[in-house]
Amino acid sequence: MKFFLKSFFIYGLISLSSLYGPTKVYAQVSTQALSCLSCFNIVEKTILTRAGHVAEVWKIQFNTNTPPRARHLMAHQNAVRDFFGHGITTRNLIQRQGEIYRRHVSEESARPYDDVSQGRVGHIGENLSCLEVQILEDFLSRIPEAIPEREFLAYVFQRGNEGVILFSIMPSLAGGAMLPGQLRMIPELIAQGFSFKLNLHNHPFAIERPRDDEAYDWGGASFPSDPDVRMYLNQRNLFQLEAARVTNGFGHLHIPATEFSLMEAWL
Repeated sequence: MKFFLKSFFIYGLISLSSLYGPTKVYAQVSTQALSCLSCFNIVEKTILTRAGHVAEVWKIQFNTNTPPRARHLMAHQNAVRDFFGHGITTRNLIQRQGEIYRRHVSEESARPYDDVSQGRVGHIGENLSCLEVQILEDFLSRIPEAIPEREFLAYVFQRGNEGVILFSIMPSLAGGAMLPGQLRMIPELIAQGFSFKLNLHNHPFAIERPRDDEAYDWGGASFPSDPDVRMYLNQRNLFQLEAARVTNGFGHLHIPATEFSLMEAWL
């Protein structure tokens, strides 16, 4: 499927509800270990940032806290609502992008969006897990724009209630997502008994054109690009990635690894 409406960053082989009320967590706490979507404390942070490319390694401990009051995320949500309207949902953003492909590309190009919106692939959530809230808040706190057109990437590893997050913010929407020093850690973490629980990244909103332009791709669609799908497949095969999630700061699309093969037909 060809993507022409939005510039997605390209990965290498392994590159990678109001907040003032309760925020639902997608997975419940188990009796054995907390969900990888739970809140967490950063125990140790290693900075690998280079040439404007934010790259960090967070050693974390999952906990049972409630989501924090995330003022940068709330400001982002308010700015998006002010620009695009207050009725936006994760589901209708996915459906809207699919209809743009249907009208301006082909019926075939819109079928993957139908697969998602009709529940054949993945699960659309209209809320954020605590893990998402914390990562989004950290990401947005570093960028001056209320609606940044930049993407972060986070690889989440878990062993019991301890974890490691490889976190990256690209200087732009083009270029590799993780630095080599981060990528080298993936097989090391697997060897240490960590599970590769989640590949999480965001799809930003676009505000260059009037929102009433019917052909205008607003962005913010929590739908994986072709490079995203290839990355998920590679990471499942090489490192047993368990799930992928695309967030837009309001909700997400969550795809378990058991459904990755269904996306191969999209490529």
